[in-house]
Amino acid sequence: MQSMVSISHDQAIWSFEDVSKVIPLVFRLTKQSFQKAEPFLAQIESSQDLPQSESAFLEARIDEELLLWKRKIEKLGGKVKGLWRVEFTSSSGYWSWEYPEQSMLYWRSHEESFSERRKISITDVESGLYS
Repeated sequence: MQSMVSISHDQAIWSFEDVSKVIPLVFRLTKQSFQKAEPFLAQIESSQDLPQSESAFLEARIDEELLLWKRKIEKLGGKVKGLWRVEFTSSSGYWSWEYPEQSMLYWRSHEESFSERRKISITDVESGLYS
């Protein structure tokens, strides 16, 4: 069966079309990692009286899962920009994604922070504004 997404691990500049094809995989990988880490996070947050050794164990498991997730995202060509946040470089900025978004919905310029990202307009994509 032919792959639906052709991934270049060292792709420096991503078009909207290319990044839109890889986001479903980013979503699945992130969802899996989130679901593995969430019980440990919930346990830490719900119990203030955890023994230091148990707390350290839970934190190590979370760190391990986050590192595995980060490596997978980087192999796809994405850049991890925070917890469950990924960006892909466009020629004039960054395609910005955050779990649990299921498609590429946001973009930001090189000068803007992740929190300043803007909703993508298909009209602007077609006109080449983000290219």
